Amino acid sequence: MKTFACILSLFILHNLAYATDLTLTDGRVLKDAAIISQTPLTVTIQHAAGLSSVTKAMLPPELKAKYPADETAARIYEEKNQQARLKGNELEEAEYQRALKVKAEREKSAKFNERAPFEEEATQRDRLYRAKSEVQIRAEKYFETEYEFVTNAKNIGRIKVAISDLSLIEGWSNRWTVRGKCEVEYNGEVVRVYPHYSPETVQEHAKAGTQKDLDYTPYDTTQYSTKTQDFSAIYNAEIDTPTFEVVLH
Repeated sequence: MKTFACILSLFILHNLAYATDLTLTDGRVLKDAAIISQTPLTVTIQHAAGLSSVTKAMLPPELKAKYPADETAARIYEEKNQQARLKGNELEEAEYQRALKVKAEREKSAKFNERAPFEEEATQRDRLYRAKSEVQIRAEKYFETEYEFVTNAKNIGRIKVAISDLSLIEGWSNRWTVRGKCEVEYNGEVVRVYPHYSPETVQEHAKAGTQKDLDYTPYDTTQYSTKTQDFSAIYNAEIDTPTFEVVLH
């Protein structure tokens, strides 16, 4: 009898060791889960409900050891992206300056009184271009690092900022009003479903603070959703240290 019990215990432990269900530290359970790829800070998990991007900090201890987070690699990755963005801005600036030079050469033969308005127009466009580039960078940084929805969310995907209006404030040479919107892709949260109770019963327990005593079924919304946030801002480059003040709508 003892021999049979030992064999049964070994069989159970073997199946547990190779179970495909994955329990994350936030309580989510991913059925038939397998890690298919990783970045320095996240892993992509294929499971019964689809695909999920999960931070390595949410993995159980045995998987954290197998897929350790690499803060150094993540920082290098972000620095490369930032350098690529700056390089793109430099190339755009070089092309714009080349276009200004070509235009200036074509206008050399024009009369002075006809040349002055063109030079002023070019100056205004150049100022607008520089302001737009700086505003885009500052808005992206705000929504990536200071926007409360992003900083509080567990899994964030693409963040896209679009500037719809940039206007010079009357009476100022380098102070601007800004309007735009930001689209944020984020992973859904786990919700609790109470299939054995009426909505009224659930509400009563919620008010009494005893909702945790009810039987529930966790429902994992793993698909990415999109949140759109309208905003306005004041970009002030009149001072030595320019400011960018955002108001959410």
